[in-house]
Amino acid sequence: MEDEPVGFLMLHDESLHPTPRQPGFYYLWRLMVAEQHQGQGYGLQAIELLVDHVRTRPDAAELLTTCIPGPGSPEPFYIKAGFQPTGKLHEGEVELRRSL
Repeated sequence: MEDEPVGFLMLHDESLHPTPRQPGFYYLWRLMVAEQHQGQGYGLQAIELLVDHVRTRPDAAELLTTCIPGPGSPEPFYIKAGFQPTGKLHEGEVELRRSL
């Protein structure tokens, strides 16, 4: 079925706040793809659509995300999608950045 949802993503867009605390701060807060649809390219396609969108936003220079390290971590997926680890940890999660 062509219109069947396969997942969702959530973006934190700091420019939407009336008084931005960090202009140009864009954070991929959540990316979920249903298990039966994983490995079919939907996640990578969603990342590319998100990057295209963020590039249209004010002061956009990078997209950040975090993930829990270890077995089963999505970190290899994010690296395949063009993100690079920044070397920072946030509450035990690895921070990754994709330049725009």
